[in-house]
Amino acid sequence: MEKNVEKQPENEQSIYSIPDAPGMKKLVNRRTMLASLGMAGAALAAGSLLNVPKAHALSPVSSDDVEYQFSPSDPVRSLTVKLREYASVMDFGAAGDGVTDDTTAIQTAVNSAKYVTVPPGTYRISSQIVLSQSGFSLVSQEGAKFVASAAMNSLIYSQDNSNIVIEGGQFDGNGLSVSNIHFRTYAVSPLNLTVRNTKQRATASDPNLAFGCILFDNDDGKRSPYRHQNIVIEGNLIEECGTHGALAAYCDGVTFHRNVVDGAQNHGFEAVNCTDVLETSNRVSNCGISALGVGDGSRNYIIADNVIANCGGDGSITCEHNSVFGTVCDNTIVDAHGSSGINVSFGTPGSAPFDNLNNISVTNNTISGKNGFSIVGILVYSSVGGTSKGRNMNVVNNKLEHVTVAVDYNYCDSSTISGNTLRSPVGSNSKLINIVACSGVLVSGNRTYDLVNDHAITVNDYATFVSDFCKITDNYVLSAGSSASKAVVYIQGTGMHEVSGNMTQGSANYVKAPNAAFVLASNNFGPLSGTPLDGPNITGSANANSTNDTLILNGKRQSYGAAAPTSGTWSPGEIVWSTAPTAGGHAGWICTTAGSPGTWKTFGAVTP
Repeated sequence: MEKNVEKQPENEQSIYSIPDAPGMKKLVNRRTMLASLGMAGAALAAGSLLNVPKAHALSPVSSDDVEYQFSPSDPVRSLTVKLREYASVMDFGAAGDGVTDDTTAIQTAVNSAKYVTVPPGTYRISSQIVLSQSGFSLVSQEGAKFVASAAMNSLIYSQDNSNIVIEGGQFDGNGLSVSNIHFRTYAVSPLNLTVRNTKQRATASDPNLAFGCILFDNDDGKRSPYRHQNIVIEGNLIEECGTHGALAAYCDGVTFHRNVVDGAQNHGFEAVNCTDVLETSNRVSNCGISALGVGDGSRNYIIADNVIANCGGDGSITCEHNSVFGTVCDNTIVDAHGSSGINVSFGTPGSAPFDNLNNISVTNNTISGKNGFSIVGILVYSSVGGTSKGRNMNVVNNKLEHVTVAVDYNYCDSSTISGNTLRSPVGSNSKLINIVACSGVLVSGNRTYDLVNDHAITVNDYATFVSDFCKITDNYVLSAGSSASKAVVYIQGTGMHEVSGNMTQGSANYVKAPNAAFVLASNNFGPLSGTPLDGPNITGSANANSTNDTLILNGKRQSYGAAAPTSGTWSPGEIVWSTAPTAGGHAGWICTTAGSPGTWKTFGAVTP
């Protein structure tokens, strides 16, 4: 029989049957039951599953002897079953004192409950903790720290489990664990895996570059049919990694968002053979090979709004090995000191769409090289020797400074390089754009407001692979070569090209094509030290080699002078380029209000 106690308040409706005497039980409210359970009750309250005020403690009762009922109309369950939904590692004997080996206690906890909390403390781990069930959460409170005390593959390991959340806490590999958190797929495709708001540090050095503080992979890196799906790595602080900060391999639906990575021997984050990848709003610094990237046939990716500092290797951002259908935009890269700021490269023959690089846009990025280093701002390089050329590879509206070549563009067709700006180039062979073995490329509206030491824009063949049908128009070059000794556009090879509407304030030639290239040149202008068109197969008209010539572009006049006009009728957008620009001065004057002579403002600040 049972005897009832007082009627329960509305916020205490869960009812528990507790032994009162042999053969008898009494129903008590949630407050009284929690008090009777001691530590387990406190864990329930701490997890916010129950809103329970502090109560007077009763004598402890085994949870096996307690029946749980959420409300009178709900099923009755053993409280032991209920507690398996939520537990603390302390319930299973974890000490968290930084001395005791807590491996067994924590393993028992994760085997026993679906939701395990980790209170503040330092938990020494001597072998990896294995997650053995789907639908599991490991939630660490502020101040909780897992530390490897022996060599191991990972602190936390999950294989073939879905719906896993690891949140909070610090995971310290202590130079012994090659990964801190490792998810692997072997015989199924796990879904919905999240690592959020953790601190990761000090994984062991990995010469094979196959691990990460946070790692998702499949059976030994093989291309099996099983892939992780919908993984989220968010809000983590990752430091001092022996290889990758985080690595996702063979996954579909990858988000790497709002993480901070400081110090990785390899990539800060890399997605390898992944689809639908987002790498956004991260802050990455001091990485040996690159900050962020995709590789090995990844597709449908966006790398955006990241801030990257002091990273080397192949590029601060790398999109390599046949990765296609991507956007790299609105990133800020400072102190880049690898081969390039952004590296989009290397397609090899294979089945479409992975037979070349295609449909990738690099837009609105800001890139600054590190002092003392000579790097390429943006490298686009599809295949070795042009055997598998890229297409629709667009480089648009990027700002570059302290680099040797703003855009180095190789083996691509039917693409656009436009609106890019180069300031303060470095190196004896500095230039705005270099093109190799490309066809059907539009090069327009690019600007360099400082002297480049080489030809400003170069177009080259490679072996039997010819650059052809490139249109180079409306670009601005302050000066090409010291003492204006180089050309605005230099074409080496045998193709056919159009060069028109380009401007300079001091170069040797508008176009130089010493070999067999056929070039149509028109409406290029600005003062020169040499012949406007230098080559055997260049034809053209209205190429103006005089400070007094006026050119009409898109219905607007552009001319040269020592000052803004004081007479004549002018309209907004018309320009007078300075005949004597100086460091710290301006490139010229632009009309902002129509009139005679109208209102004129300086524009184009020249680096001091």
